[in-house]
Amino acid sequence: MNAVVAAPVATATPKSFGQLAPALAAHGYRPLPLHPGKKNPIPSRWQNYTFAAGDERKFASAGTGILTGEIVAVDIDILDRELADRVSEIVKQYLGAAPMRVGQWPKRLYTYRTSVPFTKKSTRPYRLPTDALDAKGHRVEILANGQQFVAFGVHPGTGKPYTWNGAGDPLVVPAEKLISISETQADALIAELDGVLEKHGTAAGKLRTEDGRREHISNENLRGDPKQMRDALATIPNNDLAYDDWIYIGLAVKGALGDEGGDAWAAFSAKSKKYDAVETAKTWAGLKPTRIGAGALIHIAHQAEWDNSIARMGLSNIHIPAHLHTLKAVAAAASVNSQFAIPRPAYSPPKDEPAPTIQPSIVVNFTEPVPTVQAIIQSQYTVGTHRTLHFWQGEFHTWTGCHYAVLPIEDVREILYRVGSAHSRFVNRTQVNNALDALRAYANLSNTIASPSWVAAEKNDPQPRSLIPMMNGILDVETGILLPKTPRLFSSYSLPFDYNPDAPTPTHWLDFLNQLWGEDTESIALVQEWFGYCLTQRTEQQKALLFVGPRRGGKGTVARVLTALLGRENVVSPRLASFGKEFGLESLIGKQLALVSDARLGPKADLDAVAENILRVTGEDQISIPRKFLPDFTATLPTRIMVFTNEPPRFTDGSGALPSRFVVLQSEVSFLGREDHTLTERLLKELPGIFNWSLSGLYRLNKRGYFRQPAAANELVEQIELLAAPVKAFLAEKCETSDPAAEVPIMELFTAWRVWCGLNGREHPGTQQSFGRDLRSALPHIKIVQHRGGGERVRCYAGIRLKK
Repeated sequence: MNAVVAAPVATATPKSFGQLAPALAAHGYRPLPLHPGKKNPIPSRWQNYTFAAGDERKFASAGTGILTGEIVAVDIDILDRELADRVSEIVKQYLGAAPMRVGQWPKRLYTYRTSVPFTKKSTRPYRLPTDALDAKGHRVEILANGQQFVAFGVHPGTGKPYTWNGAGDPLVVPAEKLISISETQADALIAELDGVLEKHGTAAGKLRTEDGRREHISNENLRGDPKQMRDALATIPNNDLAYDDWIYIGLAVKGALGDEGGDAWAAFSAKSKKYDAVETAKTWAGLKPTRIGAGALIHIAHQAEWDNSIARMGLSNIHIPAHLHTLKAVAAAASVNSQFAIPRPAYSPPKDEPAPTIQPSIVVNFTEPVPTVQAIIQSQYTVGTHRTLHFWQGEFHTWTGCHYAVLPIEDVREILYRVGSAHSRFVNRTQVNNALDALRAYANLSNTIASPSWVAAEKNDPQPRSLIPMMNGILDVETGILLPKTPRLFSSYSLPFDYNPDAPTPTHWLDFLNQLWGEDTESIALVQEWFGYCLTQRTEQQKALLFVGPRRGGKGTVARVLTALLGRENVVSPRLASFGKEFGLESLIGKQLALVSDARLGPKADLDAVAENILRVTGEDQISIPRKFLPDFTATLPTRIMVFTNEPPRFTDGSGALPSRFVVLQSEVSFLGREDHTLTERLLKELPGIFNWSLSGLYRLNKRGYFRQPAAANELVEQIELLAAPVKAFLAEKCETSDPAAEVPIMELFTAWRVWCGLNGREHPGTQQSFGRDLRSALPHIKIVQHRGGGERVRCYAGIRLKK
C-alpha cells in the first residue's frame, strides 16, 4: 500500500513578487513576475528574463514564478487522489524526497536541480474511467529549459494561496541544496509513470466509444496561444482556395483554437468570393482534427512569407519540418506524426540516446542511394575510424556513448527523409526505400556476432563478457582496470552511473540485509554473489534465483535496488506464464535481468513450454525467438532470471531439471505494519557502494566456481523439487525401486498413483501415458515387460514394486 500524503497546510508566506524576488534570487533561483492571480508571466520574452535591481518595485504586486532550467520541477497534474499519491511515491523513489508545492490538491509539484539542463519531459495525457469524455487528461510533466511554475501567489482556480510542505520552500532551501538529477533519470521516470498512467486510463485525444457512438475528443496538445494563432491565420491569403486546401486550414484552425476559433475561421473564409456563411458554419461543425493544429497553422503561415511576423511574436523556436512545402504535405505529415502538429522547442535528446544531426556539408543524391548512405555513415555514424551504426538481427543499433541502443526504423526513415529534403524538394517513398536498403547493407553486422563482442577486434582486447560498461569507462572485472569507452565494444548494456572504487560502504543496505537474515551469513552471501553475477554478461553458472518470503518481506526492496543498480532500461518484468507463449521471450532480448514478481501459473498456462524456455535461457542454449513484425532473433540470451514469490511455486517438470536450475533464497521476516517508506530512497543513494559490494561477491563466486545453496533453505528446496515432480514423491512414499527383479502391472501402478493424487489434493493425475513419461524421467532404468496370464497379456514395469 502506498503511503497516504496529506495536503500541506498554508503558511503565512508573503505573496507579492516585490517581497519575494530578492530573497529568491539570493537563494540561487530565477524569480519571474506573473500576472496577479494567474499563471502567465508578465514579460513578453519571459524565457530570457533575469531579475534586476528595481524589478521588485516595477512588479511589486505581481505573482511569483520560478524559471526552470537549472531548476527542474516534476509537476503531477493528476486530480485523482489515490493515483496522485502513487505517482508521488514513484517520483520520490526515483529522485528522492524534495520540497513540494501545492495549488489545487491532490495535484502537486516537486523541485530538484540539474547540472546539465535539458528540455521538458512529459507523459501522455490520460483520462480515467470516471472522467468525462471531453476531460483534458491527467499527466506528469518535468518542467525544464524554457518553462516556469508558480511558486507563490493565489491559485486562479481555488482562489487560495499556493502552499509548500514541510520539506521547505525556495525561501528556506537554497537551490544548491536541492537534489541533483540527470536527464537519464528524468527519462526513466517519465517512461515508468507513462506506463503507470496507461494502466489506469485512456490516452486523451483519442476517439472513444460510448453507447455505440464514436465521439470526437479535442486534443489539448494541438492548441496554441489564441492571439498568436489568430495573428498567424490573418497572414494566410485566401484567394479562392481549392476546397481541400480550405478544409486543411480549417482543421488546423480548429485544432489550434478549438470551438472558440469559429469566428476566426468564418473571417478567413469570408476573404474568398466563394464564401457561403451557412456552408462555412456547417463545415466548421463537422471538422474533427486529431493531429493537425497549432504547428501546422504556423507552418502554413510561414510558407506565406510570414518569417518576420514569426520572429516578432517570439515563435522562432517552433519546430517546423523543413520538408513540408504544400498544404497537403502539412496535413499528411500532421495526420501521421503529431510532432509536426504541436508547437515545441527543438528536440534535445538525452545523453544515452542516439542524437543524429544532419550536417549541411553532406552532399547527397537520392537517385544514387549507395553514395548517399556512405556519406551519411561517414559524417554521422563514425567515431575515428569506427562505424557507430550497425544493422544487426533485423534492427539498426547506434552507439550512445556507453552502449548500443536500438534505433527504430521509423527514426531511420525520418533521418533519410530529412537528409533528402535538405537537398531536394522532391524525395519520394521509392527513393527512401532504396536508400534504406542500401543503409542496411552498408551498416550490416553479421548475425553470427554475439552481444557483447568486439567489432574490429584487436590482439589485446579483454573477454567482452567480463566487461561492465559504465558512464565513465568500461570496467574489466578480471583486472580491475577501467578502460576508455569505445564503439568497438558492441554491447546493448551499460550501468547508469560512474565507477567509483572509493565509494563509501553501503551501511543502510547492509543493515537492511541484516534485518532480513541476521546471522544467516550464507543467505546474505548468496544475495551478494547474485548481484555480482548480474553485473557482467557471463552466464556460465547456468542458474536462476528464487526468492521466497512473506508479504512485505523485503522482496520488492531487493528488486528495486537491483533494478537501479543495473539500470531500469536493462531490466524486464515478465509474468512467469509468458515464458510459455509464442512471443514470450521477445521482451528478454537485450535485457540483463528478468524479474518475475508473480510465480503463479494459471490453468491455461503451457507448463511444459514455461519449463522448457526457462531451461533454455539459463542453460546458455542458442534460441530462435519469434518477434512480432521482425525476423526471429537467434542468439544465446545473457538474461538472468530472478523469481519472487510468497509461497513455493508449483513448477511442473518430471525430470527434475528445472528446480535444480534455481538457487533458493528464503526469508521469514515481514515488515507488514512497520514499513519504512523512505528506505528505498536511502538505499539508491548508496548505489556506487552497493556496486563495489556486489563486485566482491562476483570475485568470490568466480573463485569458488559455483553458487552455494544456503542451508536455511534446504527444506524449502526439497519441497519445491517434490512439487515440481510429484511422481518422485509418490515413488518415495509408495514404491520400492532397489530390486531389479521387481515387477508391477502398469495398470495397478497407475491406479495407485491416482489414489495417491486424490489423497494429496492433486486434481489432475493425468493420463496413463503422461504418468509413464514422468515415471521414466524419474527412474530411467525401469523397463516394460509382458507376461501371459489367464490367456491375456499383462504389461508390467520391471525394476519397481508397490510397498506392502
